[in-house]
Amino acid sequence: MCGFLGFVNFKGINKNKLIELSHHLHHRGPDSESYFIDEKKQIYLCHKRLSIIDVSLNASQPMYSESKRYIIMFNGEIYNFRNLKNKYLTNYKFQSTSDTEVILGLVELFGFNDTISKLEGMFSIAIFDNKENKFLFARDRFGEKPLYYSFNDYSKNFFFTSDLIFLKKSDLFKNQINQKALGLYFQYNYIPSPYSIYENIYKLKPGEIIEYSLSNHKIKKSIYFDSRKLFNNDKINLSFKESSQKLDNLLTDKINDQMTSDVPIGTFLSGGIDSTLITTIISKKFVKKIDTFTIGFKNDDFNETEKAAKIAK
Repeated sequence: MCGFLGFVNFKGINKNKLIELSHHLHHRGPDSESYFIDEKKQIYLCHKRLSIIDVSLNASQPMYSESKRYIIMFNGEIYNFRNLKNKYLTNYKFQSTSDTEVILGLVELFGFNDTISKLEGMFSIAIFDNKENKFLFARDRFGEKPLYYSFNDYSKNFFFTSDLIFLKKSDLFKNQINQKALGLYFQYNYIPSPYSIYENIYKLKPGEIIEYSLSNHKIKKSIYFDSRKLFNNDKINLSFKESSQKLDNLLTDKINDQMTSDVPIGTFLSGGIDSTLITTIISKKFVKKIDTFTIGFKNDDFNETEKAAKIAK
């Protein structure tokens, strides 16, 4: 869980202001912070890091690619990064063992869109292409990691972030509530993409890619993954026993991929089917004793601690 900020051609932003705003993202990245500033192009970037894979400073962001063409800020984890690294990047000169640098290496080799389609994980990614003079953004297939942006067609100000919380402390925006988004919140109990709670600040859709050109100030959008299309796929003709075994194999493989970490891991355990399956597979096949964490509520309609305690035992 990292945090990042980016400002382009934004009045009122300088290095001191960027550092001041970055303090409000400390809860997302307490381990380190780094900056990239190009005053000529009026680009100001900040990344606050929570170190999971390669906890050294070599994995700090914003991070340059080998050719220096691309600069990345990334929040999330790429679960298949080692497979991709071994398959495609044997000649790439790595400075770290992070999944972040694997993304950069793949972008150098395949370009941004093809790289994103190869990634398995949860992520929000922002990359600046020095050669094409444009920003590239992507959000994971199911929208686990948020990514917000705003563009003023009149002033040509462009802004993006992984967390809107700092806006409460900032005078850069009007922070006017989006009434449509508010209505959607009361209807669904969350605000769906592309809306955010604020006017003129938008959220990337799950499985979406956005390009923003600094040359012509145009925004291009595309969808690289749509979960609804999965329902149109041919159904698998297997028996219940065969299907159960196939599901067990798939879950085991994917859970194993997600356990890559250079720090201790645990599971969120609600006592429901999903978290119980994940925790059970980990404790049976990978780690005998896994730490589990549950959030309790005084309201019995939301409290799941008793179920979680039974499963943990």
